[in-house]
Amino acid sequence: MSGNSKPYIVIFLTALVGILLIWVVCLNYIPLEKDRVPAFLTAAVSYLVLMAMFVQTYIYKKQSDTMQDGLARTDRIIAQNTELVGTMKAQVDLMEDSLAQADEAVEQSKQTLIYSQRAYVTAGVVEVVHNFEKSKFVLKIENFGRTPANNVVIFWNIALLQEAPECCRVHEGAIWDVGTMTSIGVIAPEEYPEFPVPFVAQDKSADWKYGTTQWYCWGMIEYTDIFRDGRRKSHFAFVHCANDGSKARQCEAGNEAY
Repeated sequence: MSGNSKPYIVIFLTALVGILLIWVVCLNYIPLEKDRVPAFLTAAVSYLVLMAMFVQTYIYKKQSDTMQDGLARTDRIIAQNTELVGTMKAQVDLMEDSLAQADEAVEQSKQTLIYSQRAYVTAGVVEVVHNFEKSKFVLKIENFGRTPANNVVIFWNIALLQEAPECCRVHEGAIWDVGTMTSIGVIAPEEYPEFPVPFVAQDKSADWKYGTTQWYCWGMIEYTDIFRDGRRKSHFAFVHCANDGSKARQCEAGNEAY
């Protein structure tokens, strides 16, 4: 017998006992049979109506308890889901932070790869040929990087001056003259083609011989590399004095690579 049917059996037995008691009362207190049966029927019907109301009340109570249990379970499920949503949101935030860190690490790795593999083109002086008739700075355009430098272009200037030009003296913010442009092309890694920068004797050459003037050679190199993220630049600035022989020295400023 299930637990749910027990209350209804008790109610049924209670109703049966009540009807029997009503019949016993009618037998003892109503002597005439013609009055006893109507009185019994009236009392029995009223009693059954009362029992029916009691049963209905019991059913409503059970339904209310069931609904309350359902609401309680729903509240627990909502609380669990809310907690689960909070946990999932925390995990999503953690994943977003991890992705951001991963993106940053990838970008750093990319930059490290570029810095380690890109081309680095600079200029140096091999010698200065000075015979007052056909003179020249012989520059060595060298690629120190691990990949080719493409579309290499050199902008150069040369002048006999008493004072160094601004770009050879100022470390920041100097204005660089574009000068004469010459296209070199591609320079492979560890390759250093020589590039002559000619200059001719002038009336001031005597001042150079006595040290009142000096030959200055300065300019800029532009190129691209295999990473194609814009043109790279490097600046060069050299000075040649009469007592330097066939050599030249870097100026105080102006020798930079980007």
